[in-house]
Amino acid sequence: MSHALPIDAAIPQPSPGPVAPRGGGPAPPRVRAETVEPQPSPAELKSALALAIVGPGVAGAVVGLPESVDVLLLLMWRLPVAIFGAALALLPALYIGCAFAGRAPPPRAFAHHALLSLGDFGTVVLGGSPALAFLLSVSTDRMDAALLVLGAWLAACLMWSASMARRLRVFSVDARRGRVVALYLAWSAVSAGVALRLFVAAVFTGVSP
Repeated sequence: MSHALPIDAAIPQPSPGPVAPRGGGPAPPRVRAETVEPQPSPAELKSALALAIVGPGVAGAVVGLPESVDVLLLLMWRLPVAIFGAALALLPALYIGCAFAGRAPPPRAFAHHALLSLGDFGTVVLGGSPALAFLLSVSTDRMDAALLVLGAWLAACLMWSASMARRLRVFSVDARRGRVVALYLAWSAVSAGVALRLFVAAVFTGVSP
């Protein structure tokens, strides 16, 4: 004698939703998996630190090469000090601004973003050093050469700001976007001025014309 299966047993049933607790209360909300941002590896952080030092150092050598060996050696360590000094002076204000706007990452993640962005800055400066050396070698006017060096440094600083904005997702679309963008643009303008001032002090202080 065959036993027929119930009709419902042959039809796949949908998975039940959240089960309401006993007593008639509301059902618990479903938990959504949040996207966890990958952390940079120690090798990536070390590479970024090396580029942040080597890039400005090579640029300092390029700027000091037409002058003398003493000036070359002087600028090789002054320019890395200038960019790290600018970062130490400006990044705390950026973090406070992000916290005020409600978009601040954890401090450790912010430090990683800052170091990786400095590595991007060093990469840009290092890649542009050969072209800068060529332009300085063919320039006959000292003022033109100085303006060329200042323009190259300012462009690299703006690239650093753009890299930091990308890592912090400044332009992400949400309810706080307008406030975050306004704060970041103000910070970028101040940063460019401070970095340019430190660069002028590093290049021209104690260097004979």
